[in-house]
Amino acid sequence: MVWLFAIVVAVLLVFSAGFRKLALWLTALAAVGIAIVQFNYKQESAAALTRIPVSQLALEGVTLDTGGNYGYSLSGRIRNNSPTFTLTLVRLLLTFQDCPANSSSSTCLTIGEEAVSAYVDIPPGQARDFKESVVFHGPNPTPKGRMVWSYSVQQTTAK
Repeated sequence: MVWLFAIVVAVLLVFSAGFRKLALWLTALAAVGIAIVQFNYKQESAAALTRIPVSQLALEGVTLDTGGNYGYSLSGRIRNNSPTFTLTLVRLLLTFQDCPANSSSSTCLTIGEEAVSAYVDIPPGQARDFKESVVFHGPNPTPKGRMVWSYSVQQTTAK
């Protein structure tokens, strides 16, 4: 059926000047439509990254548990303090440090960093629990002393 349609269109393109003009206009119209949709998508994507500043989030009870051979499990609660936007993603940067057993954190050595994305759906003024796997790109960090970890919010996405 598709082959028959393609053959009919090809014959019309070869033998009908009016059909060629119509096909040209339809192609141009489709190209303009695709460009508009793509422009709007890029604008929306850029706006989604700036709707909720990091300062409008509160992370509570964030814990990192060992997950066996596959890394770790990061969990906690995220509160969206934005008055208008729904939070859809939080990107966290986890930092792992090797600290001497009886020393201050100023002598710690960073032995690993991993970015983790928590996909959530948190309406304005509400909170939700999250749990994400942390899988390292390479071997898990192995401290010689004691492991100390921290996190920082790198990016938010909202609708």
